[in-house]
Amino acid sequence: MNKDSSTSCFSLEQFPDEIFMEIFQYISVHDLYRGLYKLNQRINHILHSITNLSLTLSKAEDINDDAVVFFASRIYHLVVRHQNPVEFNRFPSLRSLTSKFPQDRQLCGNCDIVDRLCRRIISNKLRYCSSWPPTFDLNWPIIATPLLTHVKLRDGDFDDLCILLNSCPNLKHLQV
Repeated sequence: MNKDSSTSCFSLEQFPDEIFMEIFQYISVHDLYRGLYKLNQRINHILHSITNLSLTLSKAEDINDDAVVFFASRIYHLVVRHQNPVEFNRFPSLRSLTSKFPQDRQLCGNCDIVDRLCRRIISNKLRYCSSWPPTFDLNWPIIATPLLTHVKLRDGDFDDLCILLNSCPNLKHLQV
């Protein structure tokens, strides 16, 4: 075997940051934090630069996990799999919220998150919406939201449905 063939191997240090950022989006925030944080300056810089992360909170105490605290401002997609209240203000970049066991008490004191997510729908920054129930403030100016293509509603009335259909001209999937 030729010795020159061994020199063609790459080390991780040779990869550009963009490749790491792409790969890291497929790794859980817990694994990223526990496995890579404080590994070296370059990895730390990349971890601070990642956006569009997803997080699943299975237990109420998960929100105080070091990994969640570290990445909270860059969490775009949040899935809540417990019934306890959640401090949604910890996630200022939140664009998608799914609650497996929705309870009114989860939103008590957190009405600003519902307001913020609804404004993202109206301002055309949301592509998928799962609402329980759909609460549309009729005082807001309703504009077309051409990017919203998938909507899942668990409750609501005919007026809510009409508002939704009128504001989403490119709706491809509606589940009621």
